[in-house]
Amino acid sequence: RVELATRTLRDLETATARDERERVASEAMTERLGPEVEMNEAGLDVGLNVLASPWHSTREVYDLMPTDTEEHWSNVASRLHDLPKAVDGYRRTLEAEIASGRPPARRQVVAVVPQIHRAAGGFFTDLVAPAPDNLRAELDAGVAAATASYEEFARYLTEDVLPRARAHDAVGRHVYAISSRYFLG
Repeated sequence: RVELATRTLRDLETATARDERERVASEAMTERLGPEVEMNEAGLDVGLNVLASPWHSTREVYDLMPTDTEEHWSNVASRLHDLPKAVDGYRRTLEAEIASGRPPARRQVVAVVPQIHRAAGGFFTDLVAPAPDNLRAELDAGVAAATASYEEFARYLTEDVLPRARAHDAVGRHVYAISSRYFLG
C-alpha cells in the first residue's frame, strides 16, 4: 500500500492537470497520500489504538460491502472465511513491532480489547441476518470463523501483548504533527 502511495505521489508530481477538476483531484490525492507515507515512515501506521488501527480495518471493511445480490452475499461469506488470515497477519505485524522495540501502549491495548469483544459478540451475526437462506450455512460458518478469530485476538492482546505493552502513550510534537495531518488533513 505504501509503495503504491509513494509511486502515485511521484506520478502526481510530474502529471499535468487538464482542467480544474483534475488539479483539485491531484491536490486531494497528494494531501491524503503524503501523510499516509509519513505515517509509515514513522512507524505509526501499524500500531494498535482505539480509533484507527489495522484491526479496525478488518471490521470496518464489512460496512462498505454491498449486500444486494446473492453474489454480494457470497463475497461477504468469502471475506468472513478469510478474516482469520487478516487477523493473524496483523498479529504477526504486532509481534514484529514489539520485537523492534515499539510495543503498543498499555492504555490502548486495554481499550481495544472490549471493542474486539463487542464485535465478536454479535457484529458478524447481525451482519448476515438479512442474507438469503440458501447461503445461510456458508455465512454461518464464516461468522463462526470470524468470531473465533476475534476472540482469539482479544485473548492474545490480553495475555501476550499487555504484559509487554509500554506504560506510556506515544506522544510528542513529531508524532502529533504527523498523526494530526493524517487524521485531520
